[in-house]
Amino acid sequence: MSHRAKLAASEIGPWEMARREARYVVASLVADEAHARLARPLQYLLEKWSGLEQQRRDAVDALADGEAQVHAVDRALDLALARLARQLEAELGSDLGGRAHPTFQRFFPVPPEEVIRLGLEHEIDRIVDLAQAAEDTGASTAVRAVVREVQALEAQAGKALAARERATADVARITLRIRTWLESSSAARRSVEGLLSAFAIAHDLPDEWSRSFSPSNDSDAD
Repeated sequence: MSHRAKLAASEIGPWEMARREARYVVASLVADEAHARLARPLQYLLEKWSGLEQQRRDAVDALADGEAQVHAVDRALDLALARLARQLEAELGSDLGGRAHPTFQRFFPVPPEEVIRLGLEHEIDRIVDLAQAAEDTGASTAVRAVVREVQALEAQAGKALAARERATADVARITLRIRTWLESSSAARRSVEGLLSAFAIAHDLPDEWSRSFSPSNDSDAD
């Protein structure tokens, strides 16, 4: 393989490289009419490659979108919880004990900063039933407004986490399909190499003849 080809190979991943190598072998076989029929298994796999690649892109994009949505909800929920804590502190004041007051403790049995530091999935697990806390403590209109905002964000969080989980599963599934394709492509190429090698031996051809159908034996010339 030429230096230029090696440099190009280093810039792409194994999935794309496997496609290019399979295409090279197919083109080499088709160009040699006597062995064109050997290209069929690889031609079939190349037809499947584009569909798998689209599925891979769709799955990766969906996962990126899911991660972004989870982080967006997480940021909004952090801000809402911080506002709720500040509102409660402002209403209770130091005269009433501030964070030590039973009302604050009812909303935040765990310090709000500790809850906010958690990832979204664990954060929503640590949030108490704020609507019930508001009822139990006779919360002000201002507190209840923030509580409603937090509840809406909790609902969004559930949907965002579920979407990310589905996207993660989709990525895992397509990754397995790609691995299967790569294994099939490798097996098909080994089969072709074996048949070409047998042909070369039967016709007293040099080893280089059969290897010339593989991209690894491409000319070193620029």
